[in-house]
Amino acid sequence: MRLLVSLLLLLLLGSAEPRRGPRSKAVERGARGHVRGRGRPGVMRRQTEVCLEYMESGEKYLDCQDRQLTTVMQDWPKDIHHLLLARNRIQVLRDNMFAQFTQLKSFDLQQNRISRVEDDAFSGLSQLKTLLLQHNQMTTASEEVLLPLPRLTYLRLYDNPWSCLCPLESLIRKLQLPGNRNLGNFAICAEPLSLKGQKLKKLTVDLLCEEDKGPEPGVVERPKPPPKRKPDATSMCRTYMFPKPLLDCSNKAAFAGLLYLRELDLSNNSLQYFQYSVLEDLYFLRKLSLDNNPWFCDYNIHYLNYWLKHHPGVHHTGLICSGPPEFKGWRVADYVKTYNGECPVDKQTEGTDTGQGAQEQSENDAQKPGMDNSDGQGANLPQHLKKAAPNKFKIIRLS
Repeated sequence: MRLLVSLLLLLLLGSAEPRRGPRSKAVERGARGHVRGRGRPGVMRRQTEVCLEYMESGEKYLDCQDRQLTTVMQDWPKDIHHLLLARNRIQVLRDNMFAQFTQLKSFDLQQNRISRVEDDAFSGLSQLKTLLLQHNQMTTASEEVLLPLPRLTYLRLYDNPWSCLCPLESLIRKLQLPGNRNLGNFAICAEPLSLKGQKLKKLTVDLLCEEDKGPEPGVVERPKPPPKRKPDATSMCRTYMFPKPLLDCSNKAAFAGLLYLRELDLSNNSLQYFQYSVLEDLYFLRKLSLDNNPWFCDYNIHYLNYWLKHHPGVHHTGLICSGPPEFKGWRVADYVKTYNGECPVDKQTEGTDTGQGAQEQSENDAQKPGMDNSDGQGANLPQHLKKAAPNKFKIIRLS
């Protein structure tokens, strides 16, 4: 009896299934639209999900590196401060492409396939300070590209095949302005042959349009030797794998390629100053330890002080003068403030009459600025600076 009941139930269930009937085409279309991307790439959905969003030091980062992206997504958060889009497949930066990211401070677009940048591509990014466009396929661009970026401090354009002809003239003039010392460094011409390997910041701009005319008939241009490429960190250092992996950069003076380095400990060495541009690649450095180094406070120390002044987010320690004796124990920042004061008397010539005493005295008097100790710095000045009295400025004509 139980067997018979079971068979009847199976027959009833089997006959009930076809009664559902086929779903209408409209329902099928709605279902497919509801699960967009099933059975096909579904790029938009995946691209939004794979980016990493995080906070650091109160600022929001969106890391979309190595995602095979060809553009930006409209559903990305608008309040990000740092956008990382390195190593994707973006080819063209179109007008107003990033206008929604109005709070952006740094933008990493290196190692894409960018060959064209439209004039208003960076419109709306008035807060942007760092823009990385190196390792792309750009051949030309105009000054108009940079006009929406009044606060831009760092711009990297190297390793692009720049065509140094008339269309590039306005951009090169912009890069060569004295106030743009960190814009476009190391970018070089790929063509024409007569300019190949020359730095954009060193070109004679007035000659660019003449290059468009080409060589005179019958004149054969001699190829110039290929330019020397700026070595990266691994090529400058020795790599050891035994007994443990080690990158030995001793006796080297560069941090090329260490873009995302956060902490750098240079304490307990024999450093006296940094050469110009040594720190330029350390965009995201947050901590710099400089203790127990014999920092020598003369003109050479100014670059390090200048770099730290313009990177207030870098916490540093140990920048104390070890020499010369009159500044020993001073903070380097305090020394720089008094740099325009009267120079110390040379001990080797002190007390000797060279016959030029009167002339030297008048020149020194002309260089002394009025000493104002209202900011509390006067108590730290050396004795020869404390006694300096305010003098009237003297105009000296130099032929």
